Formats: sequence, C-alpha cells, structure tokens
Amino acid sequence: MCATYAENTVYLKLDSTEVDAYFVDVSVSASNSAVDTTAGSGTDWNMRAAGLNDISFSITLMYDAANVQTYIQKIAPGTIVTLEYGPEDAVSGKPRHVQSCIVSSNDHGETVTKDAVKFSLTLDGADAPSVNMFAGGVYS
Repeated sequence: MCATYAENTVYLKLDSTEVDAYFVDVSVSASNSAVDTTAGSGTDWNMRAAGLNDISFSITLMYDAANVQTYIQKIAPGTIVTLEYGPEDAVSGKPRHVQSCIVSSNDHGETVTKDAVKFSLTLDGADAPSVNMFAGGVYS
C-alpha cells in the first residue's frame, strides 16, 4: 500500500514572498553526476563513484491578476531566488528544502478555451542547499 497526502498543503516561497496560494504543481528532480573511476588491466565493467549533486524544480503557478506584481519580478529567467519548499507545509518535523536557484525558464501563456493563465517555471540549484530535505532537513 502506498502512502498518499491527505491534504493539499504545499509550502512554497520565493525569496520572502510566499507563493503557495498560486501553486498548481511542483516537481523536484534530484540527480548525481556519477564519475567514471574505471582503471586497471583486464577490466570488464565500468566503475563509478558519486559525483556532484544537482537539483531542478518545475513549478506551475496560477496567474493572479490582483497579486501578480508581488511575485512576477522573482520569476524572470536569469533571476536567482531563494526557494523554500515544504511538500507537507511548513510544519515542525516535516521535510524542508531551502536553496538558491536560478530561474532557467518561464513559460507563460493562455489558450482560447479560457483556461486559467499560468506560469510554468524551471529552477536549477545555484549552489548547495542551506536545508536539504534529502539529507533529513525538516521544519523545527
């Protein structure tokens, strides 16, 4: 049996601006660039060691005409923001991730069906996280 979230309580903050009220979806992609360490005569298999870690976030935010001015300058491509992400809200003991990220892209658009206008962002880690949920980082 799989564990599932019973609530829709994501915590999402860009710099000092909380944007979880506009949250549609968040996807986190953590990776490691393995380093080839293969050496020696007669070696038949590649050998690897852990290399540099990396992380990317894909975030979709609703366009809120009444409040867009509070966050639009933080989502411009090339902007470096401090991203704080709590997949289960900002509650004591729950996972927390805080890291400087570069907004590497921002797709914005609407369709003729009059769907809600949204921003689809991609953010790449700009340095090591100050709080890493993958290393046990939680809210205190």
